[in-house]
Formats: sequence, structure tokens, C-alpha cells
Amino acid sequence: MKGNAKKKARAKGRWRVVTFDNFHFMDEGEGGDEAGRFATYEEALAEAERVVDRSLRWERHLSAWGHI
Repeated sequence: MKGNAKKKARAKGRWRVVTFDNFHFMDEGEGGDEAGRFATYEEALAEAERVVDRSLRWERHLSAWGHI
């Protein structure tokens, strides 16, 4: 799949990756951020892993500078 075809498949994808933060866990009106829609489970899982890895890198960065 290339370019637009891949984007269309994701837009109509069966699998969604949605993230929520812990700062608003009691706020029922606070919706999550959609990281994307994916045609396959494997694509969605790969994106979820990227989201987690990016978050962990940020946490390490903050702790290295003494902010956590």
C-alpha cells in the first residue's frame, strides 16, 4: 500500500489506538487522544508500542534533569 491508499485504510480501520492521561482520570468528559485507526491488529499494536516508547523516553528525559 502506498500514500493515499494507506491513509484511507487507516481512516476506515477496524483498530484504533487511543491514549488517556492519568491527570484527568476522574473527569468523565475528558476524551482520549486518538493516535490513529489501523486496518490490522499488528499495525495498531506497533503504533501503541511507539506511543509507550515515546512516553518512556520523555519520562527518562525529565528524570535525568531532576524534574521527576
